[in-house]
Amino acid sequence: MTSSKSFKAVRTHIRLFLNYLRGYIFYNRSSSYLNRGIYHMPQEQSKPESENKLLTYFKNNISGPGIWKWEHYFDIYNSHLHKYYKSNCTILEIGIYSGGSLGMWKDYFGGDCRIIGIDIEEDCKKYANESRNIFVYIGDQEDPSFWNRIIPELGQIDIIIDDGGHTASQQIVSFESLFPALHPDGVYIIEDIHGKTNQVVNYFSGIHSDFNNFNATTSIKGTKVLCNHIQKVIKSIHHYPYCSVIEKRKVELNRLSSTRMGTSWEPFL
Repeated sequence: MTSSKSFKAVRTHIRLFLNYLRGYIFYNRSSSYLNRGIYHMPQEQSKPESENKLLTYFKNNISGPGIWKWEHYFDIYNSHLHKYYKSNCTILEIGIYSGGSLGMWKDYFGGDCRIIGIDIEEDCKKYANESRNIFVYIGDQEDPSFWNRIIPELGQIDIIIDDGGHTASQQIVSFESLFPALHPDGVYIIEDIHGKTNQVVNYFSGIHSDFNNFNATTSIKGTKVLCNHIQKVIKSIHHYPYCSVIEKRKVELNRLSSTRMGTSWEPFL
């Protein structure tokens, strides 16, 4: 029995590797398809910056506290954060650096929002402005005890952006510490996930395997899956170049249902 289980485990890992290899080959072949003109993608069209208020703020920040962001992140912000525009949300950003992004968030989310900045550098304390609802905590994002100490003080958190030290260990520790504290319907953004072998990618591959768990029961009415913990609390996972976005559900989901509707069915399934 043990040898049979071991064989199945080895076979599963071989299949995973072969699928990874298949995806890698497709990626390399797709560039040659483009060069041969087998399919054509339209060229990117520049959009008026007025359509993306965060990008407009960023482009106009030609003096004062610095902001350092990949420009394609602003479309990501626009897609996932627009529902909080001019609201009394709370945003926590790891990585203050030169302080400019704290002002950008305040401008976008409005005077009623609460900004929490986290950094390991003591000098970043100067960017706190409690009269404007901007708070700064100094600590090591890779230290779970730091998070355990401050999370009870933070209250509701609607948005978390990890733009901190960018190492896999820092990002994973921060996610595991903060995601449980994220408010329902909240958004968690991890930035600067660089490199093909980045361990954060492997980490989320593990979460994906549970996200796609298929513990199903099927009847004449359709198929039902009792949700595991990941499926209960995570609404969606989005991957972009150098950035991942994890959205939390508004309420826990207990089951996933694929329902049959209608009375006339072909016999071949």
